[in-house]
Amino acid sequence: MKKWMPLLLLVLLAGCDEPKQVTGADFKREFDLRNAQTMVWSEYIGEKDGKVFLRRKTMSLVNKKKWNEEIWFTETNNLDSTFLDQLMKGKIPNQTAHDTARKLADPGR
Repeated sequence: MKKWMPLLLLVLLAGCDEPKQVTGADFKREFDLRNAQTMVWSEYIGEKDGKVFLRRKTMSLVNKKKWNEEIWFTETNNLDSTFLDQLMKGKIPNQTAHDTARKLADPGR
């Protein structure tokens, strides 16, 4: 139970909204862009019951000091097995904006 307490706490702190289910492709894209965005910040927060969760914060356009937060999730079977394995083991290196831009420009790399 202790292991899932932080995840439960994050979901509760995110507000009354339920976690948002997204496609595997959207989850991976958001994860890949986590360090390359200015007004959006994301981090992987864990896996439970065959689902992986991501915390996503977006900066308010009206008040630069206000961040809106939501929890995204996708089912583990929606993700590439290699990516999922690396994600769950914490072995995906942080990417720079340059790395991400290069990937987006040439997805076949």
